[in-house]
Amino acid sequence: MQIWAVGGGKGGTGKSLIVNGLALALAERGAQVILVDADYGGPNQHTYCGIRKPEANLGQFFEERRALAELAVDTGVPGFRLIPGNLDSASTDGITWAQKQKLFRHLRLLEADHVLLDLGAGSQYDTLDTFLLADVQVGVILPDALAIENFYLFVKTLKYRQ
Repeated sequence: MQIWAVGGGKGGTGKSLIVNGLALALAERGAQVILVDADYGGPNQHTYCGIRKPEANLGQFFEERRALAELAVDTGVPGFRLIPGNLDSASTDGITWAQKQKLFRHLRLLEADHVLLDLGAGSQYDTLDTFLLADVQVGVILPDALAIENFYLFVKTLKYRQ
């Protein structure tokens, strides 16, 4: 099983759309895929998956110590499940290094061929650390001056954080 993280420096570049399409393509090829909405500030994968207000979410893993496998909801596409992001949290940061390591230990226990992480934009430590802990790291950028500048800052900050 591999954990893939999709991130980048700027919002609106299509990260969520790309990771959702990747999950669909892998599931359609027969893989078992779990997409985790790890955009701590603005989760939206539930909307892409046609789920109005998910009852389970990633915040319950951190706050209520629920198992990740219990939080995965069916998307209606065979082989494709979603762990929605925490829509109820007012906090957009603040998971500790120990919590990030625990998350990855538990992600590796999921019964899936691929676990895909949809990360929020920017260079906050939560986003950078999650990106760096993944097995496969995918950066998304557009041919736009602001997107290029923000992606450069994202990569530079990643290297410093590493």
